[in-house]
Amino acid sequence: MGVFLAVGVLAEGVLRARGRTPWQPVAPQISVEPGGRFYRADPVLGYGLLPGRFDVRFASGHHFVATHDADAQRVTASRERSGQGDVAGRPQRPAAQACVAEQAGGACEVWVFGASFTYGWAVDDDRTWPWFLQQALPERRVRNFAVSGYGTIHSVLQLESALRDRPAPEAVVLAYASFHDVRNTFVRVRRKRVAPFSRLGPLVQPWASLDERGRLVLRMASVEFTPWPGMRHSALIHTAEQLYDRWQLEHVDSAAVTDALVRRFVANGRAAGARVLIATLTRDAAARRTAAVARAAGAETVDLGVDLDRPGYRNLPHDAHPSGRAHRVYAQRVHRALARRRAH
Repeated sequence: MGVFLAVGVLAEGVLRARGRTPWQPVAPQISVEPGGRFYRADPVLGYGLLPGRFDVRFASGHHFVATHDADAQRVTASRERSGQGDVAGRPQRPAAQACVAEQAGGACEVWVFGASFTYGWAVDDDRTWPWFLQQALPERRVRNFAVSGYGTIHSVLQLESALRDRPAPEAVVLAYASFHDVRNTFVRVRRKRVAPFSRLGPLVQPWASLDERGRLVLRMASVEFTPWPGMRHSALIHTAEQLYDRWQLEHVDSAAVTDALVRRFVANGRAAGARVLIATLTRDAAARRTAAVARAAGAETVDLGVDLDRPGYRNLPHDAHPSGRAHRVYAQRVHRALARRRAH
């Protein structure tokens, strides 16, 4: 026993000398007014947005205003719909072409799905790319279904629910980033990252796996993280826990689950008669894989991969999410992708 204790103490010292530390959970340093809450429970999605107008403040002093309408979606236009223009800021002429969906008995709408990059975390309402897209499409209504922390699984469930309750839109746009994969399977590393945000409202997470026949199985789990005993005090135990988390990442095929979810999203949109556009936010192997899966399923794709390391493209030093400048580029690219087919 003494030998094991001595080895453990030695390993602890070596790891700390190399910069390894015990687990130090960090709660998000933000406040929300009014009420201190941003989310509410949802029986299908786990959680969703609280309707209302909120001022979200960071400890650094940065803040942004977020308005959620009665449908618990972030607004994409002012109530008066004044000051409309295209994504370059020029006045927008009325559309010469009638909405195809409206002619077919559907809604003259574009539905946008995604997570924080699409919701517009850390930027005001009028700096999100769905807002800029609405400016470019005054003859249509753009609905922003995105919510921070969502994965592809949420977008699938949102689309299915919306299609039951509303006329089908003209187009649906799914914004995908490679870090959404772990959200879809809700592996331990994702639980560890998101659990501190539970103080902004009740968080429950849908997640998915594949059965032995490759079919999607959807489940629901509370957003809780159970630390290993001692990892708050020992760099050795924390390092072992991180190695386990990495092992789990390698042995849970999150990419295959995402592929199945994307195919389901595309199939649902096409069955409803809507155009389906998959917009990839990252330029990496996962995004290329997802785009290929989407095209094979019959969707259109667009690359939104902006270099966020360029000066002014993130909300630094306060937050690493895209700035309004990046959101404007996203909107321009989505607008061009939607306009291409309408022109033919």
